[in-house]
Amino acid sequence: MKNLTPWLLSVVLLGAFTAPPLPATSLFQERNEQEALIRRAERLQRQMQKMKARYQKEGKKEYVTLLEEGLRWISESQLIRKMNETSLAISSKERRSIQAAKNVLKDIDKLLSILLDRRSIEDLEKETKGVEKQIQTLKRLQKKQEQLKKAMKKIMDASRTREEARITQDLKDLAQQEREEARKNTARAGSLQNFLEKAMDELKRLERENEEISKQLDPNQPKGNEALGSKAANLFRKTQKEIAKLEFARSLEKAVKDLSEPRSSSSKALPSSLRTAQRRMEDLRENYADALPPEMKKSWDSLLSAMKQGGKLSPETQKKLRNLLKDFDQMAREDRKSLAKETEDLGTKTQLPRAKKSLGKAAKHLRKSSQDVSKKEALLQTGKALQELMDAIAASSPPPIKERALEFQRQAKRLASGLQAQQDQAPQLGEELGKAVTSLKKTEEEASRLTKKSPDSSASRNAAKEISKALKQAKASLQRSLDRLKERVAGKAREAARDQANLNQRLDRIAKQIKRAQEEGKLSPSQAQVAEKSLNKARGEMKKAEANLNNSSPGKAALNQSKAAESLEKAARDLAKNRKLGEKGKAEMNRLAKKQEELEEEILRLAERIDPRKNAGARQALEEAAKAAKRAKRAMNSGRMDKSQEEQQKAAKKLEEARKNLENERDRYWRLRQEELLFRIGEEVGVLIRKQKELSRKTLDLAGEAGNAERLPRRLRTRIRALGRAERELETRARFLAENLKKEQTLVFTFVLESIADDLAEIGRIFMARRPSVDSFVQGLQAEVLARLRMLKASLEEEQKNKKKKKNQKPMQDKPNSNQGDQKPKLVPDVAELRMLKRLELSTKQRIDTFLQLQESLPGGLGELETDSLKRLALRHAKVSDLFRTFLKTRGLLDSPDGAHGKKGKNTKEGVEKKEKKK
Repeated sequence: MKNLTPWLLSVVLLGAFTAPPLPATSLFQERNEQEALIRRAERLQRQMQKMKARYQKEGKKEYVTLLEEGLRWISESQLIRKMNETSLAISSKERRSIQAAKNVLKDIDKLLSILLDRRSIEDLEKETKGVEKQIQTLKRLQKKQEQLKKAMKKIMDASRTREEARITQDLKDLAQQEREEARKNTARAGSLQNFLEKAMDELKRLERENEEISKQLDPNQPKGNEALGSKAANLFRKTQKEIAKLEFARSLEKAVKDLSEPRSSSSKALPSSLRTAQRRMEDLRENYADALPPEMKKSWDSLLSAMKQGGKLSPETQKKLRNLLKDFDQMAREDRKSLAKETEDLGTKTQLPRAKKSLGKAAKHLRKSSQDVSKKEALLQTGKALQELMDAIAASSPPPIKERALEFQRQAKRLASGLQAQQDQAPQLGEELGKAVTSLKKTEEEASRLTKKSPDSSASRNAAKEISKALKQAKASLQRSLDRLKERVAGKAREAARDQANLNQRLDRIAKQIKRAQEEGKLSPSQAQVAEKSLNKARGEMKKAEANLNNSSPGKAALNQSKAAESLEKAARDLAKNRKLGEKGKAEMNRLAKKQEELEEEILRLAERIDPRKNAGARQALEEAAKAAKRAKRAMNSGRMDKSQEEQQKAAKKLEEARKNLENERDRYWRLRQEELLFRIGEEVGVLIRKQKELSRKTLDLAGEAGNAERLPRRLRTRIRALGRAERELETRARFLAENLKKEQTLVFTFVLESIADDLAEIGRIFMARRPSVDSFVQGLQAEVLARLRMLKASLEEEQKNKKKKKNQKPMQDKPNSNQGDQKPKLVPDVAELRMLKRLELSTKQRIDTFLQLQESLPGGLGELETDSLKRLALRHAKVSDLFRTFLKTRGLLDSPDGAHGKKGKNTKEGVEKKEKKK
């Protein structure tokens, strides 16, 4: 957008013609300038269109959007037409040219804001209100969805029978007891035993891995998968050859038919069917040399030669070709049968379930297709099944020996390090654990040798054997350590096993209760079925836990018991999910479904109100929420309570997601508004500085003209009163800014502007008095006003930079205003307010120190003027102190004399200044 800025600035210069009726010479020049500006505006429009096309090609969507908005504004505001009307008004010396020029300038200012991506405060406030309204509507919809969820739960609870409630409670109690037993057994085992049992499992896994590596190294070991893959590849090639033969035969058949029909004598071009057959014959000869018998190749060559020479197919040749095609069909039938048998044999040999099933189906279709060889669907299905088999074989093939050995080495090293650490913590097992560590280090060394040797060498096979020996030794040492630990917990473990056996019996009783409740109609068949499935899983884990406890392995038993508890809890949940509704429940469910449908429609209406260009995320989330609500309604109509609850939860989740997206959008508008407001306030303060600087200069000039005169002449008094009126105008502008900052809850900045306005009012009063004065007191007031305006300007610019810096640090994230919820964030943060407060205090302190130094240097002490100024400073210091206390109180930091937390100095002025220094 930088390329457009010079153009826009040149157009803005048309403000030069805003003067009232001009002399003839000036009028001619002004009209020429206006016409030149119109041409510039037209060139600007053309340039924007060209840049839009260029940015579209470059994919710069953001720039394209801004240019489209700018071009739309030029069209809607009729900017160029207004400029032409202004030119005519200037030519006619009409006073309306002034208003016309102002309107044009307003339109150009709007265009500039669009292209610089700066939104007006009014537009941003309008956008914010619109989004806030959407948020409130969404909150209402969320509340409705929550009410529907509660109503759904109420229906589910009402549909529960007493028997189901009792069984559910029994399952929950049993699950809780299993978890309690798991906790106790974890404590019984201790961390050392748990670790050693896991280490033993890891050793067994390493043994299995080494066995696989040994098989891979054994040259006599049959390579089953490799041979199977080779057969599949050969069979796949046969399938592709059969497809190619079939396509050629069908092309030749069509060519014979076309050539049998009469053709015009002038037509020398070969039929397209013959050209297709020729191309397919060339493919067959190139890729499958043995695909066709020699007689067919010879007949084909004769046919092609005769046709290229313009000859005709004799009836005898046509008959011969048809006979060949019949022979070809017979050969294809035999090939299909042979292919079906090979495919079936391959399917029986593979151990891959999915490939076995696909090959079986393909063989069946091949047999059926041998009756009609004109179709190739069975061949394509066979090719697909063979490809699946080859892919599965490739995926299941073991990785290279070197890669497996490296991973084996890393695992052995990690296990050795863990055992060595336990050896230091368990001196009673130090000897046995030390032997296990030594054996594992031996394993690690041999695995390292394995990575450096050729897989086909005897050295590699010897290394694998040594690894096997070392692992067995490590296992023996580790088992002896485990046995010693198990001896210590054997008594308590047997006691825990008896407790677990009692829990197992209790589970059996619950299973009988479920079966009896189903027979009596108190549970539905689907409830009993799903519960039984979870109970079987829990039973299996509980039996394993009992076995592990009898084996003095409470740590392993604890894992089994935790899994059993999960299955028991799932059984309880499954009972609730598969309840059968009564007539009353169905009626209530239908009423609820209607309400859910109404909510779905409301969600969709809200989604339609959201502009996808501004908040695609919120719109998409609402559309998905509506879909979930629709699925929930369908589930309600079909009586599927568990499904409807699940979909209601999804709808609620998506509504929450949409709300967050909308809040992010609202907060983004808030931040943009703050940035624009800070920019405008900063500009206005800059205007105050320039005007006050000029007034201070004029005051100094008037003071020079007045000299030491006790009574000012009339001509000077008139000029001074004019300065007074100008100072009062600045006062009005300063108070207007202060009022706007006060609305934004900006305490310190408002105080600064109000104090500036008070001083400007005082200066105006002195200048407008019956006997005005331009003495050093009033000049000091002007200097003080100017200093505080500059201080305010610096603080505003600093805050603008901070906001810009934060925006650039995380340009893709729009974080919600989490600290204040739905409350609009402050225009100026507390940190910036504290900085300004500190500057005020330091400025006041510096001026007081200057007066004290002045008092020491003056033999007669301070005069009346200096004393009045010092009193003003003392009053200002008191106001700043009061302001600080007010600041703390409004922030909830002045609840007690010692601070909010009852600690002296925590929230005193010095303490806050110290915090500010750290920030």
